[in-house]
Amino acid sequence: SDFSYELSSDGTGVKITAYEGGATCNIPAEIEGMPVTEISTTTFYSNTKLTVVVMPDTIKNIIGDELFYGCYSLTSVKLSSSLTIIPRAMFRYCNSLKSIEIPPSVTIIEGVAFADSGLTSIDIPDTVTQFLNDTTNIVGIFQSCVELSEVHLSNSVKSLSQNIFNGCKNLKSISSYIIFNII
Repeated sequence: SDFSYELSSDGTGVKITAYEGGATCNIPAEIEGMPVTEISTTTFYSNTKLTVVVMPDTIKNIIGDELFYGCYSLTSVKLSSSLTIIPRAMFRYCNSLKSIEIPPSVTIIEGVAFADSGLTSIDIPDTVTQFLNDTTNIVGIFQSCVELSEVHLSNSVKSLSQNIFNGCKNLKSISSYIIFNII
């Protein structure tokens, strides 16, 4: 198998802990008759050959931060429709990632989730109600996304950190149906 794994934290499924395969990764929905419900932060960290990842909808949790941190070649990710949080620095330094579809199950996007990535545009679904900035409040979720030009914000987000778009020098459009506070 291309995966290392162990019992999930609640004992009801499998947690993927490492990936040793090629450029395209299709995570199985089940291993040894148990659903794959978690992925550990160590699974893809700094995997520079990885280009495509497809997650099954059985995955509910990403354990830790920085899942795809430094995956420079990553161009496409299909996220599980069961995820509720995009963890801290999940896509940081994913230079080849130009766009991503955030599933409507996501309610929180944590600090520096997309910082220094290659995003050119992003749509934040209405289910996202919170952007949790980096603990230092210095680095924003989209910090230094120099190719980012268009953002469609969730109607549910009521406030944004003043640093959320720091260094987004090509940002031309931020659309939202509400007026929000910058804190």
